[in-house]
Amino acid sequence: MNVNEIIEQYISHPMHKNLNMNVHFGKESASVSMTIHESILNLVGTLHGAIYFKLIDDSCFFAALSAKESHFVATSNMTIHYVKPASEGRLVAKATIITKRNRMYLCKSTIINEKEDIIAYGSGSFIEPKKNYNYKKI
Repeated sequence: MNVNEIIEQYISHPMHKNLNMNVHFGKESASVSMTIHESILNLVGTLHGAIYFKLIDDSCFFAALSAKESHFVATSNMTIHYVKPASEGRLVAKATIITKRNRMYLCKSTIINEKEDIIAYGSGSFIEPKKNYNYKKI
């Protein structure tokens, strides 16, 4: 599966229903955007923390793929700093590769809202598995 097919499968995945997801590539960078939907709000009406993690993780995943050296990487470590709650609108997670050594990528990502306020940021390490994984079509 090529990168465009991976993105198409990612966007159409059932877990992204109602989120209007988009992915954009740059040079060793990527962004993932989404629209907040009531289905992903917690009991006090703000975006659930797992979604912040997902945006940071996914944007870093696609940044690693943008280096065009691997078709799959797995998260091996992630640190997230939650800055500001969000409950509506569109969010964008912008990720870049900090460094790559052998099969390991170190990436950082920042989530901003429509006013360009920083909502959360994080960094993580991603590894190219020795095993070759095949993507499943949905």
